[in-house]
Amino acid sequence: MLQVSTQAVWLWVGQYNRYGVKGLEREGRGGRRWSYLSLMEEENILRLFFERAAKGEVITAKQLHPVISKAAGKEVSLDYVYRVLHRHAWRKIGPRPRHIKADLNAQQ
Repeated sequence: MLQVSTQAVWLWVGQYNRYGVKGLEREGRGGRRWSYLSLMEEENILRLFFERAAKGEVITAKQLHPVISKAAGKEVSLDYVYRVLHRHAWRKIGPRPRHIKADLNAQQ
């Protein structure tokens, strides 16, 4: 009915019994607790590359990788860089010059 586990209900009952109504008034556990950089720090790094991208230069994750690693203070994975780009809505918008399975001889 509540769409929560029985264990969660027992936890709430225990907190209420121990602390009263104050035991149920707490912050949730949501959010980015284990991030290397804050959203603002990520945005500031991408802002450095935005001007170059606006001029038509292609910015790749491999170019951003050392900059983000330096800002984080440790080596981060390339997957982390891709997630940063996705989080800030950076994406490839240019089409491929041709399909990878295209046969130019058959087209002519």
